[in-house]
Order: sequence, then C-alpha cells, then structure tokens
Amino acid sequence: MLEPRDRKLMFDALRPPVGYTFDQGIGTTYSADLLALMMAPVAFTFFDLHQGEDGPATSSLEVLESLRRHADRLTLFCEAGRIAVPRGKYPQLAFIETAVVQCRPPDRGSFHPKVWVLRFLGDGPTRYRLLCMSRNLMFSRAWDTMLVLDGQVGGRTVAANHPLADFVRALPGMADRAAAADVVARAALLAGELRAVQFELPDGVDDIRFWPFGHSTSRPNPFRRLGKRLLVVSPFVGLTTLETLAAGVTECTVVSTVPELGALSRRPEGVSKFYVLNERAVAESEDVEAAVSDSMADAIAQQDLHAKLYVTEFGAEAHVWTGSLNATD
Repeated sequence: MLEPRDRKLMFDALRPPVGYTFDQGIGTTYSADLLALMMAPVAFTFFDLHQGEDGPATSSLEVLESLRRHADRLTLFCEAGRIAVPRGKYPQLAFIETAVVQCRPPDRGSFHPKVWVLRFLGDGPTRYRLLCMSRNLMFSRAWDTMLVLDGQVGGRTVAANHPLADFVRALPGMADRAAAADVVARAALLAGELRAVQFELPDGVDDIRFWPFGHSTSRPNPFRRLGKRLLVVSPFVGLTTLETLAAGVTECTVVSTVPELGALSRRPEGVSKFYVLNERAVAESEDVEAAVSDSMADAIAQQDLHAKLYVTEFGAEAHVWTGSLNATD
C-alpha cells in the first residue's frame, strides 16, 4: 500500500534501470491532473540529467528541452472529460498537451484502467516496466496499491502476455477522435514487443496473468475459481457483485468505505465480515478548499480508501488480483 502523503514511490517507479534511459511509453487513467502528468517527463528528465546526487549542473534551457523531448515520447489515455486543469498558469504544460488522448469506450462504458507500459533502451536487450495501479494520475491522499513488473524482450513469445499486448494495441481505437499516426504506431510497437517480454516475478510469486476488460467482445472472468476464503478490498461495492463473489467461498471479508457500505440496501448474503479504515489512517487535508469534491468518487480519491484488491486462499497458496476493478455491478 502507498502511504497517503508519499508520492515518491510513483516517482521512483519511473526510474530507468541502471545503464538504460527512457525511450517511450503509454499510460492509462480514468481521471488525470495535468500537473501530475507533467511529473512523468520531469522524472525522466531528472534521471537523465542527474545520474547521481552530485550530477552535472544544467541550465534551465537544457531542462526545458529535455522535458519537451520526453513529453513527446509519452501518451496518456484517459476518460473523456476527466482532465483536471490547474488554476494557475504553467507554460510548461504546453509540452504535454499533445500527450493526452481522451477516450470514450463503446456501449457507454467507462475508461477505467490505471496501467503504464514503459520502454527503456541501453546497454543490453530492450527492457520494459509495467505499472499496474489502483490510483488515477491525480494528487491523491487515498490508500492505493501499485504493482511494478520489470522484464526484457526475449526471443520467444510469452502466452500469458497476449491479453496485455492486445489491450495496449486496442487503446488508440478507444479515442473519442481519430488518434494521431504516431500514437497508433507507438501502441503497435509496444504491443508487439510486450508479447515477448520475460517479466521478472516478485518474491514469492509463481505465476502472473493479465485480465483486461472492455477492449473486445470477450468477457473474461478472473474470479471463476476461488478458494475457501476471500478478501475483497474496494472503495465502491455493488450488492449483486458482492453476493456473487461470496457465493463460492466459506468466508468472505469486505473492506470498503463507510458511505458505500451504508448505501447497500441490505447486508450481502455470504459476507461474514466488514471493515473500514480507521479514522487515524486517513490523512488530514492541508488545504480545506482542495478537500471539497463535486462527487463521491473524487472525495474517496482524495481522502480515503482507493485500493482494489482481491485475495483468496488455496491451502498454502494464495491468488492476488490488483488493479482498477471495483467490486461493483
């Protein structure tokens, strides 16, 4: 879990491997803050210009040129109409305006992923980093999760990567207006190489799978096989979904928010325990005005639980799902 006041982990997750530099990448989010988006090219600029604490002195023009160059190599897909524009004037935002692609999925769906794919070039084989987060690209104080996977392009395809590659290739087709040729080409390049990336597994993990939704007519069910116990962590919950998940297990525990649990019409059948965050785990806002939100979604993103996490047990083993999937109907 991310400490609510700490944005350093996301910054560090953008750091290229030793001996490598950022080449290009794609990010996805439901809502986006333009200042938060600028953090990515700023990070790549910082890592390029300062290889150590006593890095070479650079001029403002060099920093701006590096910022522009990195911004041109990054594309961010987000839900149409969900871009937060800062109140002040920031001329540097001109560098990232063309990096944002607004999306309108078919059948009145929502564009909700929080996945980043980054490509690095350097001394050895082409390397990739995948960020799978529950957090939108916003300045948020909420509790979230972030999975970071690193790997290099190998000589053979990896079947488990195909759903992820298909999702990345489909992203330009979700744009609310025709995506630029360079955006389509970037998605095609990353998707093609992702099929052959050998991701390094985190400690204690034996296997990984990817479960993208909405980019095709198929509707995969990642929860088709559950163990005896299930933990559901979700800021938004739906009665039908909770009861469907709980139907196949002997013990189901739900962690959510007070407003969401209070809005349920009745207690979900099969759910044995409910939890919410302790009030002491919620960071106090330093700006009262910034804490005022127009929607429950924004309020939760600013102050409370925003992680989406599912854990089930199979004897001595466990399956963990993390990403952007709420337990809603």
